[in-house]
Amino acid sequence: MDNPTICYKTYLKNKYVSLCNPCLPRISVKKALLNRKSYRVFSQTPLSVQDVSTILYYGLGINPSFHDFKHRFYPSAGGKFPLEGYFFALKTHIACGIYHYNVQRHGLEQLSSFSSFNLSEYFPQFIIKKPTGLIVLTGMLQRTMEKYGERGRRYIDMEAGHVGQNIQLVCTALNIHTVPIGGGYYLKKIESILDINSKSEPVIYVLALGYDAK
Repeated sequence: MDNPTICYKTYLKNKYVSLCNPCLPRISVKKALLNRKSYRVFSQTPLSVQDVSTILYYGLGINPSFHDFKHRFYPSAGGKFPLEGYFFALKTHIACGIYHYNVQRHGLEQLSSFSSFNLSEYFPQFIIKKPTGLIVLTGMLQRTMEKYGERGRRYIDMEAGHVGQNIQLVCTALNIHTVPIGGGYYLKKIESILDINSKSEPVIYVLALGYDAK
């Protein structure tokens, strides 16, 4: 039986922001499923650090129930866990910037900072209805494809779907609007600002977040 080596991407030299403990409300899975809906209208109330922490932890973090620091809250082919998460803090109680989620430490590594960010330059659909946060999922292809070959790419895409649904259900529990984005963005610009290469770490999934505008 395989005992896979779990790889984690880190930016050890970058500014690190520790996240508080996650806090997920006790609601039934049935209620979360019934209430889940895609929204494209967001208020401009800043996302709290607590909510950002909870979304990233239950979306991408390590599941402590197994005590091996390998398992997550979603399945992964061969236990390779190729997905990486990036958080665009557009209007939150975290300093505005782009961050990488460090799953080992449950914190954020700052890739860039800004006082203002022209979101429509990267995501033209958000010229008016702007979210206050974005989560970008990428896939480290080699982690899975070294075992499964070309099939591995399909498995990575499936895995991103698992994570995307988890994030949406967590957001539903937190009364946060979210919408998955499959396209309609400038991929090369996003790759450039994240300093990634689509041949080894393509962008797979994007989710926009924000509180109810009512």
